[in-house]
Amino acid sequence: MKYRDKDGRRRRQSTRFNANLPNETRKARALEAELTQAEFAEPKRAQEGRWDVWVRPYLDARYQNGATHRRCISIWSNVSRFLREKKIEQPSNIRREHGFEFLDWRQSPQPGLRKSMRKTALFEMRVLCFLMKEAIRRGFCTSNPMADPGVKRVASRKKRELTDEHLAMIEEAILLQPEPRRTLLHNSFLIARWQGCRINETWLDPMTAAELSGEGPTRRGLIHFCIKGGRRHTSPMAPQLMPLFDKLKAAGARETYARTMNGPEPTTSSEWHDFLRRSGLKHKIPGVTPHCLRVTTPPPVWLAPASACPRR
Repeated sequence: MKYRDKDGRRRRQSTRFNANLPNETRKARALEAELTQAEFAEPKRAQEGRWDVWVRPYLDARYQNGATHRRCISIWSNVSRFLREKKIEQPSNIRREHGFEFLDWRQSPQPGLRKSMRKTALFEMRVLCFLMKEAIRRGFCTSNPMADPGVKRVASRKKRELTDEHLAMIEEAILLQPEPRRTLLHNSFLIARWQGCRINETWLDPMTAAELSGEGPTRRGLIHFCIKGGRRHTSPMAPQLMPLFDKLKAAGARETYARTMNGPEPTTSSEWHDFLRRSGLKHKIPGVTPHCLRVTTPPPVWLAPASACPRR
């Protein structure tokens, strides 16, 4: 019998049935019909496996709306551009060597795309790897060449601590920014500097996330953060932040700042990276990133027992 396999190649294969026996002849014809039906169904299956058909709906359904969803969509826009340039239309066309090509491509300047560090490119390869795993579950391919690309991981770069002079330079540059960017940068700067949290964790609802009690020297406060992984973390509030949250609560603000400057779904981190580049602070303070604020000021554990402020 003749049929076409999943790779599109024509095959000739013996059924190993005895042609002189009517019962085995029926089995041979049934097998040929089954393979023929699969041959006609394969083009439709290949169409369903195209990246542009299933990846975005899958990410929307898996993560819905949130920081992880926005990050995966941003990463997928970079990965899909590489796949289009290489004419890799579906998961079954991925080969192991494409991983090395992607690393070189992502770390090289591309028109309209900012080149990345090696660690960022490796993380984007991990996103492609878990998409390939989903493609296997859906039957679009049989193996995942991205599962073990043979690329050495890069150790995380140690963030530098900022001096008082550096902090003054950053605050001075923030005050020169127009509104509403100035409010975003200033409020997130104060919270990250004195609270020691991640820069994206500085966006919260003051009415529910901040608790203030007492008066004068005995005044105390708590901040409830939604930290990495969607977990909830409560930390004692630094005294330097109490005037800020008093002001926000008095105004009835439902957010510490408005995130409306850099596209429909911006992040505080992206606003900070743009600010550091535009203001020239990247050159004045080598190695500066928004995360430097987190490592400069430790969490204020002196306000409460260690059990009340667990390490993250």
